[in-house]
Amino acid sequence: MFEPDGTYLGEVRFPWRTSPLVVRGDTAWGVRRGEFDEQYIVRLVISRAGHGQTD
Repeated sequence: MFEPDGTYLGEVRFPWRTSPLVVRGDTAWGVRRGEFDEQYIVRLVISRAGHGQTD
């Protein structure tokens, strides 16, 4: 991930079986494939490692 001025911020890792489509700011939208290869549209919030939200 990079700032608009090109400053490197770090690597973004997405959950297993999830393909990112669009990333804007700290939000990413993508497609996650389920157990039977069904597809779900997902929205993910990007946070620093160790600083994620818990449900």
